[in-house]
Amino acid sequence: MLSFLVVPLVLCAAVLLVSGVAKLREPQATRDAFLALRLPRALADSPAPALLPWGELALGVLLLVGTGWLLLLATAATLLLFVGYLLVIARALGFDEKVSCNCFGKLGEQGVTRRTLVRNAVLVATGVLAVAAAVLHVSVPATLLDAPGTSLGWLVMAALTGAVALLVLGHGPATASATTSLRAGSRLPWVTFLDVATGAPLRVPETPDEKTVLLFVSLGCGSCVRVLEVLADLRAAHPGATIRPVLSDTWAGDPATWEPAAARTDALLDPHGNISQFLVEWTPTAVLVDAQGVLLADPAVGEADVRALIASTSGTPATEPVVETQPDPEPEPRRPVEEPDDDEFSYERTTIPQAVVVDADGQPRTLHELTSRTAALLVSINCLCSTSREAAASVERWREQLPQLEVRLLSSMKPETLPEGLRPEGAVAYDHAGLTQKALALHGSPSAVLLGADGLLAGGPVEGAEAIEQFVADIAEQLAEAAPAE
Repeated sequence: MLSFLVVPLVLCAAVLLVSGVAKLREPQATRDAFLALRLPRALADSPAPALLPWGELALGVLLLVGTGWLLLLATAATLLLFVGYLLVIARALGFDEKVSCNCFGKLGEQGVTRRTLVRNAVLVATGVLAVAAAVLHVSVPATLLDAPGTSLGWLVMAALTGAVALLVLGHGPATASATTSLRAGSRLPWVTFLDVATGAPLRVPETPDEKTVLLFVSLGCGSCVRVLEVLADLRAAHPGATIRPVLSDTWAGDPATWEPAAARTDALLDPHGNISQFLVEWTPTAVLVDAQGVLLADPAVGEADVRALIASTSGTPATEPVVETQPDPEPEPRRPVEEPDDDEFSYERTTIPQAVVVDADGQPRTLHELTSRTAALLVSINCLCSTSREAAASVERWREQLPQLEVRLLSSMKPETLPEGLRPEGAVAYDHAGLTQKALALHGSPSAVLLGADGLLAGGPVEGAEAIEQFVADIAEQLAEAAPAE
């Protein structure tokens, strides 16, 4: 009658076997998880990460073949293991930064979310049922010899099996992550970081060093932590470049608490994580740029490639024989560096204000959410005068002219009240009561402002249809200059 309780045994065994095999295939990911989850460092450096998958495999086999006291011990150990996983995940959700647990190697979701907590809670509940099965002398070998039990019990347990399988191996909603087409020789887009030590903005390209390694890391990433732990040694061994860790201020927390301490030296904050989302897909990623923001090599992704990129900054010059002949000729005068026009840098970039619009899908969006993947050009109108109509009718053309940007019509009039031809499909952001226009100081109609992907204003506002047309042309020209050569 109770033979349906064999399902939790089989299910726990399947989870442990899948997890063990996945961890064996990615041993470094398991050790990274110990670091990312902030388990005691002595434990992370011990044989525990290497032994954990073998322990899971052993428990999985015992749940399938064990009976009596052997099965009871195996189920109790499985339950304790699942409870331990649950507590570790619950603790990790309180960290400032996102954490990758690699609980199932490269299978399923790797990031720690509330969904991960729910998944582990379901596993604990399944472990409790497995212990109950062992106490009631239900085992896989015995069940194979007896009647299968009631249909209802099997159906309930089958549903539980499906739920756990979905939670363990299923993926949640896809997270939009931007990939970069940057390659050696291309120019880094105009972005602004914040210096952790001084709080001052650092614009790129405006780095003071001939070689700068922008090291995009997360404190919740085990391989990132390993790179940061040897960062002082890497800096000493390769002094040819300044290595600057870059962390998103959304998840980094208080810099005074960063560990290892090397992460604080020359560190940069990425406002709202916008730059990281735009430039990189995985951490750690290293980008080597010169003082003009030109990439000196392709971006390096992953611990090994990041180390190799840093090592490449210290080229070893060949030893040449010293020939004492005529003195060296006078060096040619250096070509003076062309100073940028004053107008180019006279624009004071300020933080994008906290304001909300209703996007084309009817959902509220903050301005920072609008620019989470790329910069955005907002063309604002608050009336239907002739110049406002002209600007609204041009939005679709400007979208085609600036495919790299989000181009939106910002209207304090409800989209459904706008005449046909003045409602660019999917590109109208409704500004209730004109609050966003006020926050952005968009007083005229039409007017336009460029919001940077780094959380700062990037240009404008400008007023009038002609001024906006020129504004768009200037932006297109700058984007063309920054595009990598074909």
